[in-house]
Formats: sequence, C-alpha cells, structure tokens
Amino acid sequence: MTGSPDPSRFLDSPAHPLSAYPNVYEAAFGWDRVPEARDFLRVARASLHRPPRAMAELACGTGVLARHWARAGIPTVGLDRNPRYLMYAEGEARREALPVEWVLGDLADLALPNPVDVAVVPMDGLTYLTREEEFRSFFQGVAEALSPDGCLLLDLSLVPPGDPAPRFRHRWTVHLRPAGRLRVEWRSWGRAHGPLRQRWEVGRMVQELKGRPSALFAEVERHAILAPEDLLRWGVREGPFHAMRVRDAPAHRSPGEVGRVLRGLPRRAGAYLVCFDLRPNR
Repeated sequence: MTGSPDPSRFLDSPAHPLSAYPNVYEAAFGWDRVPEARDFLRVARASLHRPPRAMAELACGTGVLARHWARAGIPTVGLDRNPRYLMYAEGEARREALPVEWVLGDLADLALPNPVDVAVVPMDGLTYLTREEEFRSFFQGVAEALSPDGCLLLDLSLVPPGDPAPRFRHRWTVHLRPAGRLRVEWRSWGRAHGPLRQRWEVGRMVQELKGRPSALFAEVERHAILAPEDLLRWGVREGPFHAMRVRDAPAHRSPGEVGRVLRGLPRRAGAYLVCFDLRPNR
C-alpha cells in the first residue's frame, strides 16, 4: 500500500498492543452504552415489524452490546477476530449467566452457528475491511446468516464521492477505580489514497495508576473511507439485499437520537446509521 508510512514508529515510547489487553479496551470503551444498545433494538423492531428473536454483534470486541441484548432476554451471538477479547467477553457473560454464543471470525469471511434476525456492526467496525472483495464477501455472508426477513444495521462514517475525507481526533479520559485514569486518543493519520480510499487509524491509551509507572497501549490499523454509493452497490445493486435506508444520526454517537430516515443518499460527510433489508417491498 502506498501513501503515508505506518505511524507505529512515531509513537513516543514502546507501546503494549491493545489487542492483547481486553480489560484496557473494555475500560476505554466502557461508557454507558445502554442507550446505544436500545437504539439498535428500536431500529431493528421498526425494520422487522416485530421484536427480534435473535441478534448478532459483529466485530464485537468485548461484546458490550451483545451482553446488553442478552440481559433483555434475546439470544445473541458475538463475533470478533480477536480471541483474547472473546475470552474476556465470555467470562463477563458467564458471571451473569447470559445467553450469548461467542464466535471467532472475521467480517470478510463470517459464519454464524444459527440464523439471526438482526446483525449489527457498531462504531465504524466495517471500515476495517479495506478491499472491495472483502466488502462483497461481507454482504453475502451476512445475508446467509440472517433469517428470511432479517436486517443488517451499520453505524458508519460516510463520505460522498469527490468530497475530501475529513480528519478526526477524539480524546477522552476514563477514571479507574480505586485510583487512576486512562487517557485515550483516537485519530486518523496520513492522507487518504488508493482506489478504495484508505487511511491509518491510531488508538493511543495511557494508563496511570497510583504508585505505578504509566503504561502506553496502542492500536494501529488501516481503515477504509466509505461512500454511501459504495454501500448501495455492494449491498443492493450487486448484492443480496433488497433495500438500503440511512438515518441521519448513528446509535453510537447520538444515543436516543438515531434520527429520521433520509429520502436519498447522504450528501454530506458524517456519521450515520445504515439499515439493509432482506425482505422485498417493505
């Protein structure tokens, strides 16, 4: 891949790989995600015209959403490519006797043990696919994993064709018990380039605990900059779904405000909630 070099070398000190520390990941993204989980449920009910009987969180990380849906009595599957995250998620679910099945797998080649009514990819998880064939495989795999009237929900940042890809930089602090904090920075890196535009995404976390040296954790990944037209083509025009609808606010950034359904495709770069339906003429 040409373009900006891997930013790992520019981290200010040797970093622990975040992928090996699910407890740090859970802390960093451990804000109250119940409203987000409920928003996905609300949109799913509107799409299905009934409550979902089974759900899946894809690219689930430590499975926060999957565990919430299971607490609501919905049989749930959590799928992720990181076995450490899944082991952590399984331990948390076991403590509450939650009905969650954890599956090691990749979005580009996914398979679920049983059909589900709703599959969710939260927090821009789909952008970690970076090749067109991976996206086509994803849509085919999800369609096969859904019940006949099922739906796919994606929280995504989208950039219309021809628009410059905006840079992002998010910072927040998590207070740790009994005495400490986790300072988190999540940002884009480098210029967007390539036929399917890509950029580096860097997560950097500094853990500060009383009486201990600070520790740096980091994640560096490529991610794709997606246009709504690409999703429509892969999912509907060339794919297995019958319809695509876009809401003007995502569940993970505007809990309780997933917004209205747009009449057409988004014309501005921003974060959206995208729904794909299997059932025709809904």
